[in-house]
Amino acid sequence: MPFLRALAEVGANSKPGDPIRFVASTGGVKRDGLDLDQRRWRLGNYERNPVVLWAHDYFGQRPPIGKASVSIDNDRLIADVVFDQADEFARTIEHKYRNGFLNAVSVGWDDVRIEDEPGYDLLDISAVPVPGDPDALMERQARGYARLREDLDLVLGERSDVASESGRDGPVDGVVDGALDVVFGELERIFN
Repeated sequence: MPFLRALAEVGANSKPGDPIRFVASTGGVKRDGLDLDQRRWRLGNYERNPVVLWAHDYFGQRPPIGKASVSIDNDRLIADVVFDQADEFARTIEHKYRNGFLNAVSVGWDDVRIEDEPGYDLLDISAVPVPGDPDALMERQARGYARLREDLDLVLGERSDVASESGRDGPVDGVVDGALDVVFGELERIFN
C-alpha cells in the first residue's frame, strides 16, 4: 500500500517552466504514524518514470502534470519538479505553487526489502492540497517563520532586558516565552 508525505522552494526570480524545488519527504513521525529513514529511499524505478501526479491519481483520471529529478540531501528527499507547459491544468497547479496557494507535495511509496534491509520504493511525487507530512510547508515559509521568531526574540528580549533593569524580572521572560509559543503554535496549526 502506498503511503503519503512532504516543502517547496520557489526562487524569487523564477518563471513558469522553471523547476520548483520541493523537500518531498523528511524524517520524524508524521500523520501516518511512520518515521521513514530518508537514507532508505530506492529511487531507481522512479527515475525511469519520474512522473508528478495530481493527488496520487494512479488510475489515470488525469495524466501526469510534470516530471521530477530526485535526490537525497541531508536526510531529506529532494524533488526538482518541472510542470508540463503544454497542459493547462498543470500550468494552473504550477501557478498556485508560485503564488503560495499550494505549498507542498506528497510522495507515494511501497515498502520493500533489499538484501533483508527495509526500504521505500518511490512510486510517485504528487501535487496535493494537503500533505501527509505536517512539516511540509514551503521551504521559503519555514525560513520566514524562523526569521520572524528571531526578530521577535530580539525585540521581546530587549523589552525583557528593560523590564529587568526596572526591577521586573522572572515573570516577564515567562510571559514572553509563553506568548511566542502560543503565536508559533497557532501559525503551525494554520499552515499544517
